[in-house]
Amino acid sequence: MSVGSLLHAEENESKVCEKLNSAAYQIMLERQSGIKSLDLLEKLMVPLDQDKENVITNYYINHFFGHVSSLAYETPLYTTEDEKQKAATDFGLRIQRICTKDKTALFAPLRFQTFEE
Repeated sequence: MSVGSLLHAEENESKVCEKLNSAAYQIMLERQSGIKSLDLLEKLMVPLDQDKENVITNYYINHFFGHVSSLAYETPLYTTEDEKQKAATDFGLRIQRICTKDKTALFAPLRFQTFEE
């Protein structure tokens, strides 16, 4: 999953928030599959030494993945496919609402993090 283009200045805010909705939806589907949180983070995180030209962007993307994954694990595991799909859809929309209010909140370092809707 790559959201490297999320921070590009030329993209308008609604497009960025739609992409974050999609990323959050996928994160919740992974969570609902039963994957352990550390395994999910390992799958999502971008090694900062992998792409030295984009180290700052990747740093903020990793913050996004860390924070959103943490929020996803506040949601219980559901048993039916319908419940899992609803959880993923609702979670994606929640992240989109947060983004619409303040796009930078999702990428901020933890001490500056806010998830108010």
